[in-house]
Amino acid sequence: MNFSFFLEIYSPTQIIQPILNFLISQFEDNFSKIVETGGVHLYIPHEQNNIVSKDRNPPKVVFEINSEDIKQLWGCLSSVLNQESVITGKGITLKAELFERQSFPIQGICISSDKQASLSFSVRYYPPVRDIGRFVNYYVANHPSILAKLPNIKNIFCYYPKTWKDPWEIKNTNCFLGNEVIFDNMQDLVLANNSEVRQELRQDILNSPVKPGPSTHFAYHRIEVHKYLEGDFDETIWEKYLH
Repeated sequence: MNFSFFLEIYSPTQIIQPILNFLISQFEDNFSKIVETGGVHLYIPHEQNNIVSKDRNPPKVVFEINSEDIKQLWGCLSSVLNQESVITGKGITLKAELFERQSFPIQGICISSDKQASLSFSVRYYPPVRDIGRFVNYYVANHPSILAKLPNIKNIFCYYPKTWKDPWEIKNTNCFLGNEVIFDNMQDLVLANNSEVRQELRQDILNSPVKPGPSTHFAYHRIEVHKYLEGDFDETIWEKYLH
């Protein structure tokens, strides 16, 4: 079973860089052992998010850890959250989600739990919904196969929340379903968003026997921490955030 833990960090803009640098500094000591199960990722909102979404106020930083071993995952998190640091400082709000992650097939691309490109478009669904289970079942049975038709799409993931208790008293987002699609860049995402497939996706949601409640849609730049440490990243995007 693949677990994904997302830590959403809401903070003043001026401390984004210290937050990112702190999280990266923890990698070699605490997270390097879980690279093989999906690794550690950092997300920052894409500066052109408004092109593809009307939603506003995304988290300033999202920190993702993937592992097949939930105890290992908690152990890594404890090393970050059980000490005084920039992410527990004044003016910072933390929210978290623990999910089981599922990958879906795309024609011509092998199913992979590894994220194949650096542009993530993340959708989260929240209560109230009349029948969550029925909505999720319909969505998972229908939506990923339509998403797979989008031009230049690289990955499709759905995320199912797992019950969890943590000693840090971080607020749970209450998301009951997550979806993430991966593209090479914003141009490809815009192309997909303007395609005929996008209309088919909208119709699929309208056809759902249960209408969705609130949702968010955000585009992010994503970097795998171990690739950053190896120098394998786009400096033009990350240079102002990581030093």
